[in-house]
Amino acid sequence: MRKSLIAFITLLSCGFTETPEIKAPKEIRLLVASRKGALIESRGHYRVYDTLSQEPLTFANKGKRLWVEARDEGLRLGDTLLNIKQVVFIPQDKKSTLLIDGIQYGGAVAIYSNNGKIFCVNEVNLEEYVASVLSNKLDHKAEREALHALAIIERTRAAYLAHTGEGKNWHAVAEDVGYTGYGSTKKKIGIEEAALATRSFILQSGKQNAPLFGFDAPWCMHSAGALAPLSSVARKVGFDSSIYTTSAFAKKDAKAAKWSYELDRSTLAKALKVDAIKEVEVICEPKSSKVRALKIRDDENGMHEVDFTTLQHLFGHEFVQSNTFQVMGMTKKGVLLEGTGRGIGSGLCLYSAEQMSLLGQDALEILSTFFPQTKVEKLDALIEQAQARAQLGKKS
Repeated sequence: MRKSLIAFITLLSCGFTETPEIKAPKEIRLLVASRKGALIESRGHYRVYDTLSQEPLTFANKGKRLWVEARDEGLRLGDTLLNIKQVVFIPQDKKSTLLIDGIQYGGAVAIYSNNGKIFCVNEVNLEEYVASVLSNKLDHKAEREALHALAIIERTRAAYLAHTGEGKNWHAVAEDVGYTGYGSTKKKIGIEEAALATRSFILQSGKQNAPLFGFDAPWCMHSAGALAPLSSVARKVGFDSSIYTTSAFAKKDAKAAKWSYELDRSTLAKALKVDAIKEVEVICEPKSSKVRALKIRDDENGMHEVDFTTLQHLFGHEFVQSNTFQVMGMTKKGVLLEGTGRGIGSGLCLYSAEQMSLLGQDALEILSTFFPQTKVEKLDALIEQAQARAQLGKKS
C-alpha cells in the first residue's frame, strides 16, 4: 500500500509521461476532505512519509491528534511546519485507522496542499469500499442474491473509476459516490458477507470499445416500473451499459413508493443566483418519462435548467426521492412535487431484484436481466485477457 500511494503522488508531481503497465485495480482513491485545515487523529499505528523523498517524518501512535493545515511554506502538522506540500499516512497494521474531523478511514491517507487548502485522499481496498458504500446506501437487510448483485455493481463502478482515473489526483469524490469511511461498514445486514462472497467479480460490458475494467454501473432502490440508460437520464459523461427496460414488480408496487415534497423557492432562486422563481416545468427523457432536469423561468423571463442530480444534492435524497415526478403547482413559498420510486431510475431496481431473489433467481440471473449486454468476470481474468491482447498486438 505504501509503494502504490507514494508512487501515485509522485506521478502528480513529476507528470505522467510513460504508458502505465496494465494492472487490475485493487484500490480506489477518494477525496474525503478539501478545506483549509483538518483534525487528524490516529487509532492504531501510522508512519508519516514525505511523498517525494519517501523518507519517514514521524510516527502517529494510537490517540495522537494533529491539526493539519495549508501554509504558504508548506504543510503544518501539529506544532511542526514542514517545507513540503505532500505527506502520506501509512498504517502499520490492518487494524489501524485515521479520523479526519471525526470520520474514520481505513488504509492510507495522502494529504497535500494547494492554493491555501489541504486535500485528503483515502486509498481504500475495493472490497472495503464496496462494503462501506453499500452500508451507507442500504437501510434494510436485502435478499441475499439481490445483495450479491449490488456488491458486484458497486465493485464494477469502483473498478471503472479507478482504472479510468489512473494518473489523476483522485478517482472520485467520496460524497459523490456515497463513501463515508470505515465506520459505516459495521451494519449487521449481510453486506460484508456479500462483498466477500462476490470478491473480485465485476460486470464487463460486451459493447464495442468498452473499458478494460467495468463501467459506470448504476442501481436504484425502486424504479417505479421503468428504467433508462444512465447517460440518457443523468447526462453523465462516461461509458454506460445500462438499458431501457420495464419491471412489472416495481410497476405493480408503484403506489406504495409514492412521495411528495415542496421545494423552497428561495433556496432554488439562490442556487440560480436570481431574485425570484416565476415558473417551473420538468424536462423528461422521452422514452422512460424520467426527469432529466427542471426548466425554470425567473422573474425577468430568463431561462435556467437544474439537472436532477443537482436538484437532489440541493434539497436532499430523502426529500427529492426519485426522478419520476411531476410539478403539481406553485405556492407563494414553494414548488410542489409528487413522485414515485426511490433513486435515479437506471441500471438495477433493487425492489425488483429482491422479488426475483424470492422467486429463486440468483445474482447472475438478476444481473443479466438489468444488464443483458454484460457478463460477470473476475478482475484477474480480465487482466490476463488484456495482457494477451496486448501481446498479440505487439506480434502483429
